[in-house]
Amino acid sequence: VPTAALDRALFLESDRMGWLTGAITQRTLDVQRGVVQNEKRQGDNQPYGMRRYKLTEGLYPADHPYGHTTIGSMADLDRASLADVKDWFRSHYGPNNAVLVLAGDVDLPTARALVEKYFGAIPAGPKSVAPAAPIPTALPGPASETIKDRVAATMLTKAWAVPGVDSPDAIPLDVAAAVLGGLSSSRFDNALVKGERLAVSVSAYNQTLAQGGTFAITAVVRPGVDPALVARRIDQMIAEFVRTGPTVDEVRRVVSSSVSE
Repeated sequence: VPTAALDRALFLESDRMGWLTGAITQRTLDVQRGVVQNEKRQGDNQPYGMRRYKLTEGLYPADHPYGHTTIGSMADLDRASLADVKDWFRSHYGPNNAVLVLAGDVDLPTARALVEKYFGAIPAGPKSVAPAAPIPTALPGPASETIKDRVAATMLTKAWAVPGVDSPDAIPLDVAAAVLGGLSSSRFDNALVKGERLAVSVSAYNQTLAQGGTFAITAVVRPGVDPALVARRIDQMIAEFVRTGPTVDEVRRVVSSSVSE
């Protein structure tokens, strides 16, 4: 917002944090529930939209904190009561569980005075305790799922449960994902798309969450190509990468790409 609007912005944010529960009615809950359900339908109805559920179910047990997608199921949304929403708000949405960042044309004394003015009277809520979210390490073995959809090409996804942002492995996994399938001229792109022409596109990403994450590789198979062949080539290239690691030039390119973003 413009600097002149900072006062109003902090007022609105503090009003939401401190006194929103009185404005949450059954009608507003139902309206917002409908908005979220519509967002969920939009994602599910996209090509390949249902695969994220299979990935989540395959990587994490159902009772794991990461064992369901963020929005959850339609049944979860339908079951949320007015009391559930207000209890969650009181339990989690308090100043002791928040970080406020002000960046821009504002000095510290002015910022502190405004924050104390608008947030100082909001009482602390219960202390949030992060649930245990261990990385699954004892999967019975490789597992695969096939989903049928009306799409122009087969999509192949390989995924692993990996450590999260609190692990020293997070950054190396980010670099690995970029080298394999994140750079504009990555290993997968050069070999499988431009060279061997086995795939229309291949990408890799490391989704880093608080206590865990997902390392995934996704390939859109070129029509007429056997998906099993693409899967084998990806496995071969991963094995080669694990054995030799990235080159110095590849790491430099990842750093340059990250800085430029």
